[in-house]
Amino acid sequence: TLGYCYFLYMVDYVIYLIGALLMVWISLERHLLIFNDAIYNTRTGRITLHYLPIVFCIVYPPVYYTYFILFYPCESYYDMNTLSCFAACFLWTSKVMVFYELFVNGFAPVCLVAFFSVSLLVRVI
Repeated sequence: TLGYCYFLYMVDYVIYLIGALLMVWISLERHLLIFNDAIYNTRTGRITLHYLPIVFCIVYPPVYYTYFILFYPCESYYDMNTLSCFAACFLWTSKVMVFYELFVNGFAPVCLVAFFSVSLLVRVI
């Protein structure tokens, strides 16, 4: 029951954040591919500007949420009389983590995708 809730949080948060981070990177990489495509001609350029950011986007969310959902030192609350799960305990025990989660993992990726897409449109026009 409690483990099932943790598993659901992990899957939900990890899939969302991987998608959001990949969208941010894809939005930025379009600029690089259109206007600075020569930086991908070298092996170092391809590794540092193409493969490493993608690996980061895929590895960071599972590592981050595995630690903060499964190993973060806080007391979880679960009501056996309800069918819904409560938020992971790191979200209601630490104001810093709430800010980080909302801003870095939630708000910033959405704003960056919009910014990079609009800036590409303006730059092309």
